[in-house]
Amino acid sequence: MTTETNGPATQAPPGGSSTIRTVIIGVLVALIFAAGGYLAGLIQGRAQTSAIEEELSNAQAEHETATAAATAAHDAELAAANAETEAARAQVEAARGQIALLETRRSMQHVADQLDARNFGTAEERLREADVALAALAERVPSVATLATEVHDTHIVVARDFQDQRALILGFATRLDAEIAGAAAASD
Repeated sequence: MTTETNGPATQAPPGGSSTIRTVIIGVLVALIFAAGGYLAGLIQGRAQTSAIEEELSNAQAEHETATAAATAAHDAELAAANAETEAARAQVEAARGQIALLETRRSMQHVADQLDARNFGTAEERLREADVALAALAERVPSVATLATEVHDTHIVVARDFQDQRALILGFATRLDAEIAGAAAASD
């Protein structure tokens, strides 16, 4: 039994389906190679990224360690400088105390000199200067508080015999000399 077709008989082109098959296989192989290349690149990129992240982490840790060490060294230097500053301030304060004692001692000598010259008003003025200086000094040097009170309560009066007043003033000066010697010994 034969069947007849209306028209010319068509034949498949020789090797036509095999060409399509070859192209499809080629495309699939290319896709497989592309996917393999992509995966290989992805894996290699992640490995490099991990290595770089590890290096970065190590560098940050080293930086933090170095920063902490530098900060500690700076803090130690600052503490030492502050200690030196405080020691210098204490020395300056001690020197100011000695200067105030010396100036007060000089004022006492001026009072005695003015008594010798019978300048009772000037002697009283110098005694008041010494009084003010001793009052200020008594706040920093408690050992002169009693002397400051005694000088404050002392007044120069006009008299024919002023030797008692002069002896009192020179007694104050002697006590100041002892304070000066004590302050000098304490500062050494």
